[in-house]
Amino acid sequence: MRTIRQIDRDHNGYITNQEMEDIIKMFYPQELGDIFIEPHIHKYTSPLNRVLVDYKLLMKETMVVIERKKEEELSPY
Repeated sequence: MRTIRQIDRDHNGYITNQEMEDIIKMFYPQELGDIFIEPHIHKYTSPLNRVLVDYKLLMKETMVVIERKKEEELSPY
């Protein structure tokens, strides 16, 4: 998250979709490899400017998915 905040110099909660893709691939290079993830990021773009991504919403929803996955792994059923 610190990496994103350094890029978001205006602190408006948005970075470009290319910056977001680069950051994600920087942290998960082996898992993502050459996968084009921009279509997945597109869901979080600003309605006014399709180049900007609402990274706070993206991170919030990602954390929900991670928590659900953890709960499923811990569940005995």
